[in-house]
Amino acid sequence: MGVRADPRVTRDIDFVVAVHDDDDAEARIFTLQQRGFRVDGVFVRRGGRISTVRSRHSSVPEILIDLLFSNAQIEREIAEEATAAAVGRVSCPVAQPWHLLAMNVYANRPKDQADLQELIERADSATLERARVALRLMRARGVAPKRDLVRELEAHVEQIRASRNERKSTSARAARILRRNRR
Repeated sequence: MGVRADPRVTRDIDFVVAVHDDDDAEARIFTLQQRGFRVDGVFVRRGGRISTVRSRHSSVPEILIDLLFSNAQIEREIAEEATAAAVGRVSCPVAQPWHLLAMNVYANRPKDQADLQELIERADSATLERARVALRLMRARGVAPKRDLVRELEAHVEQIRASRNERKSTSARAARILRRNRR
């Protein structure tokens, strides 16, 4: 998120891991455990699939590391379409803005609202369309069957754009008042 939008102060890092099945996910988790990672929690999707594993490394135990295996059911697409970006002193694959939008709409957590706003403010029409495609794919794969994720994205876009227009109007009013001071 910090690469695609303004960095935020969080103490976690999310990694999307494209796996074939839960056996593959378990093998990767086991490898990480052998390298000093401790598993704090395992979250399972309805149907029993491993969704997310929360872990920490012994060298920096204050930083949470979330491994997303089948959380949104588009992990393979996220991994395949990621592009290299500088993260600190290293270059690594980073999720595309449209995937981040889709994941944030799906998560629907209050703590993600600032990220969602930042992504929407930076999004062009092509990015928003690709986010819609990702949300439809998630729905087709059984994610949030009782929610209309595309409609939720549209509601966020409308709300954020209305707020932006209101801020512009307020800024214009403030500029007018300040110009009167100069007369």
